Amino acid sequence: MLKQLRKNPKLLPQGTEEILRYETPVQTVARVAIEDVELDGYTIRKGERVVVSLGAANRDPLQFNQAAQFDIKRPIARNLAFGSGIHYCLGSNLAKMVCQIAFSAISQEFCEIKLANDPPKWRNNFIIRSLERLIVVLHK
Repeated sequence: MLKQLRKNPKLLPQGTEEILRYETPVQTVARVAIEDVELDGYTIRKGERVVVSLGAANRDPLQFNQAAQFDIKRPIARNLAFGSGIHYCLGSNLAKMVCQIAFSAISQEFCEIKLANDPPKWRNNFIIRSLERLIVVLHK
C-alpha cells in the first residue's frame, strides 16, 4: 500500500475508506426493533434487541465486489465503519482526515513498512476491533 501511495497520493481517500471497510473499528452494535420485521424467514418483534455486525456487513459480497479482499483502488462505496443514520459518528470526517495525514506522512518518509517477527496482537473484544500491539519495521 505504501508504494502505491507514494506513486499516487490521490489514492489516499480510497485507501482510507478501504482500510475502514476492511478493518471496521466498531464490529457490533446493539439496536432495538421499532417494528416487527421478517428477515430471512425469522421474525424480529418490535421491542426485541438485536446485535448487528457492522464488520460482517462491510464484507458483504452483495455490496462489495471481492469483499474479502483488500483493494486500495476499490471505488469509494458506502460502508458502515462509522455507523449510519442517526447513529453515524460525528467525528468520522476528522478521523478520516487524521488517517490521511498519517498515511501521507508515512508514505512520503518511508519506502517500505513490514511487520516485525512478532505477529500483531488483537484485543479480545467483541465490539471494538483494535490492536494491543503492532510492531513494524520502517525502511527509508
